[in-house]
Amino acid sequence: MQVNIVGSMLCAKHAIRAMSTAHHGKGGSIVTIASIAAKAPAGARGTVPYEATKGAMVTFARGLSNEVASEGIRSNSVSPGVIDTELAYPEIRDLGEHGPLGRIGRPDEIAATVSWLISPEASYVTGSDIPVSGGL
Repeated sequence: MQVNIVGSMLCAKHAIRAMSTAHHGKGGSIVTIASIAAKAPAGARGTVPYEATKGAMVTFARGLSNEVASEGIRSNSVSPGVIDTELAYPEIRDLGEHGPLGRIGRPDEIAATVSWLISPEASYVTGSDIPVSGGL
C-alpha cells in the first residue's frame, strides 16, 4: 500500500508541481505501473493486497488525468502481464506460457509502451490503461 499507492501519489504530487504550466512548466506525462492482476486476478492465495493496490493505480491514473489536464499534463497507466524478471516464479511463468501468445513478456516491451506514452505521438492519450500482457 505504501509503495504502490502512497509512493505513486507523492511522486505524482512533486512531478505535477514541476510540470504544471501554471507554475511555468511545459506540461508532461505521468505513467503509473499497474498490473494485469488488477483486471484478471490470478486467484493465488495472498495476492489480494497486490491486486487491490494495482487496481488503485489504474483508478488513480484515470482520476488524475481529469485533475491535471488543464495544467498540460497527461496521466495514464500500464498494466504488465507476466514479465521475465526475478519475481516471475515458475507458477507465474506458466501463466504466460499458456496465454494467447505462448510466452512471457520482456521488460523492454513494458519500457517501449511507457516510452510511447510519454512521447508526443501519444499527445491525445490520457486517462487510459494499456495492458501489455500477451493477451492475458
